[in-house]
Amino acid sequence: MEKSVSRGDPELRLGLEGRGGATDAEARRVRIFTTMKRLRLERRICCHPDAEAETSPFRAGSEGGWYNGDAMAAFPNPSASWRLCARQTDDYGRGAALSEPVAAGHPQEMLALGEIAYANCVPVQAPFRARWGSAYRFATGEPAEVNRRLASGEIDCGPVSSIELARHPDRYQIVPNLAIAAAGEARSVLLLTPMQVAELDGREVWLTPASATSVVLLRILLERFAGVTPRYRDGEPDEPHAPRLLIGDRAMAAAAAAPEGVAVVDLGTWWREATGLPMVFALWLLRSETAARAPEACGELTRRLAAARDAGLASLDQLARTHATATLPAERLSAYWRTLSYHLGPEEEAGLERFFELAKEVGVERASRPRGEG
Repeated sequence: MEKSVSRGDPELRLGLEGRGGATDAEARRVRIFTTMKRLRLERRICCHPDAEAETSPFRAGSEGGWYNGDAMAAFPNPSASWRLCARQTDDYGRGAALSEPVAAGHPQEMLALGEIAYANCVPVQAPFRARWGSAYRFATGEPAEVNRRLASGEIDCGPVSSIELARHPDRYQIVPNLAIAAAGEARSVLLLTPMQVAELDGREVWLTPASATSVVLLRILLERFAGVTPRYRDGEPDEPHAPRLLIGDRAMAAAAAAPEGVAVVDLGTWWREATGLPMVFALWLLRSETAARAPEACGELTRRLAAARDAGLASLDQLARTHATATLPAERLSAYWRTLSYHLGPEEEAGLERFFELAKEVGVERASRPRGEG
C-alpha cells in the first residue's frame, strides 16, 4: 500500500447518497470527477452517439468525465496547414503513403489519426490499420510530438501522455475504455542509474524529451517517495553511466545492454510498490471541437478503436511474429504486451486519480520541470 502519503481530502470520500443503487465503479468515477474538479481538471467523455448514459454524469457533453487511455486517433483541423496522407496497409498495419488527403470541409473529409511508433501501441494500432486504415489519415511520432500536435490542433485525437489531460482539460474528450497501463512492471519506462536512488539528491538526472507522463512520474517517485531532489537536465548525457530516464523500445534495449554497475529501475514497479495502484501511462484523447464538428464519425471511431484493441489482444503471438525486431524478438514482445493493460478499469481509474493528485502536490501537473531547471 501507499507509503507515507495521506489519502486525505474529504472531497475524495464523497459517496453517492441519493443516487440509489450506485456501484463501486460509479462511486469511484464520481470521486475522480470531484478530484479533477478540485484540481481544476474538468473534462468531458467522448461517448458513442447511441450511448445510454442519459442518467450518468459521464454522458457526452457533461462537465464530468472519466478517463480512458492510450491514444491513436486524430482529426484534421480545418485551419491546419499541414497535410497528411491516407495509407494502404497490409494485415498488420504496415503500409505506405497512398493518396492525398481530402480537403477539410469536403463531404468526404477523412479524420486524421495520430500514432506512436512504439511497440506498446501495436496491439491497438496494427489491427486498426489493417481493417480501417484506408478510411483515415495518419501522423506518426514520439509521444511528445503527438501531445504537441493534439494540443495545437494539428491533429484532433491521438495516443497521448496521460498528464496532457491534466494540462489541457478543456480541450479534450476521452475515448472510452482504452488505455496503456501497467499493474506492476512497465518494462519500457526506466531509470538507469549507477548509484542508489537515495544518492541522487542534488545530482544530475537526465530526462527524455520523448514523454511527458514519464517525466512527471519520475519526479513524483523521486521527490515525493524517495525524498530526493535531483538537478534535472533535458536530453541525452554524454556519459553512458549518467542517471537517465528512458522510455519505449529504446528503454528496453538499453536495459538489456546496461553496463555493469548501472541499475535498472522500473517506474511501473516502483509506482505500484509506493501506491498499491496501477499506473496509466497513456490515454486516447479527442479534441472537443472535432467531436462537435463530426459526432457520428467520432462515435464510429471509438467503436473501431475498441474493436481493434480486442482483436489485437486476441492475437498477440501472431502480432509479435509480425512486428519482432532484433532487439525485441517475438517471444519477448508478446510477453511485454501481456504485462500491460489496454483497458481502464476501476483500479486503473484509481491509479490515474492518484497520479493527478501527486502531480499537483509536486507541482508538475502543468509543467514538466520547475522553473529554472534543465
